[in-house]
Amino acid sequence: MAKRTWIGGDSKQAQTESFEVTVGHASDTYDFLVTNESGTLVIDAGVISGAGHATEATVATNMANAWNNSTHPLTLGITATTSDETVTLTSNADTVGIPFYVKAAVAGGNGGTIDGATASDGDVTQANRGPHDWNDPNNWREGQVPVATVHVAITGSIPIQYGLDQSGVALGEFTTVPGSSVPIGNETHWLRIDPDAFYWHGTGTSYVDLGLTSITDTTPTVFTTGGGPGVTSGGLYYKHSSTGGLVVYGGNVKLAITGGDNMTLGELVVRGGYVQLGSSAKVLCLTQFGGEILSQSSMADSPRDVFMYGGVCTLDLGGTETVASATIEGGTLIANNDGTITTLHAKGGRFSNLDSHRELTVTTFNANASAAMDLNMNLLTLTNGIALTGRSRVTLDTV
Repeated sequence: MAKRTWIGGDSKQAQTESFEVTVGHASDTYDFLVTNESGTLVIDAGVISGAGHATEATVATNMANAWNNSTHPLTLGITATTSDETVTLTSNADTVGIPFYVKAAVAGGNGGTIDGATASDGDVTQANRGPHDWNDPNNWREGQVPVATVHVAITGSIPIQYGLDQSGVALGEFTTVPGSSVPIGNETHWLRIDPDAFYWHGTGTSYVDLGLTSITDTTPTVFTTGGGPGVTSGGLYYKHSSTGGLVVYGGNVKLAITGGDNMTLGELVVRGGYVQLGSSAKVLCLTQFGGEILSQSSMADSPRDVFMYGGVCTLDLGGTETVASATIEGGTLIANNDGTITTLHAKGGRFSNLDSHRELTVTTFNANASAAMDLNMNLLTLTNGIALTGRSRVTLDTV
């Protein structure tokens, strides 16, 4: 299977893109349309518009003037010039090495055209080159940008900041290799990919969105990340909505933490490290063998089922969420949440709501002798009491 290896570090080269006004019409308007790094259209028709005219060269001049007079952040550092009926956009010294994503369209329906049509992607006469651009072939050891079915390996330490919307490319495996420290994306613009498999060893703070990718052969796996345990530390910011799941062995993983994020996982398995679930992260089944989990999800029934074998899991949920079933074989489950745990099986480990400030109802509470419980009964309602099994001694202390 073909492979592409990120190394980054290419020299900078300005991007140039041209649009030819092929038919001018006085009653039409000629618009620039601009998308950002996330692939979102942020400058739509009617924002940067050149007035129509019967002469194509005049339309091109009007388009260039509209662009150069714009104060939108995505137009600054890019200069429009004209030659007859062609308008050309060029990165200047402040933005060389940073790609731009511009199309043009004609509105009005009176016959005006750009590049022979009412909408044009333009002619990129000189592609952007820069050390942080995914779409620059020179940033890949093989001299080619990843295409469908190709395996991707991220190496070294040079950040990936541009060309982040790769969601339309069905990649093979995506791996950040052990020892790599490449930061990818940022809180506003995430790397969007569609891989067959996902393995993370990198230590650079990164933002990765797998979208609705269906990964059936293997579960996406995080082995380590940068940043230590804690809400404010760096690490891997991750989004993926799938009936499958995610396995975490170590590092600091944040699920749907930044504003506007939404994701659903069939199962989250945590064997080590620190995992934080944001308010819009929905996990149907949470299984923990070690490490630490902080769940702040406000999604209904998230987590729906909890299985604890080790580690510490804190349910810090403000709302009326329902955990259908929680089984504790080992580790500690801290319930600082409103809502209901329908069935709680405390077979070992520890269950605590001692430091909670929220009211919790446990409908059915089954416990045996090897389980430890720290209960704040002022905020805990036990609908059916506690069913104890085995030789048990209950000691009541004021804490």
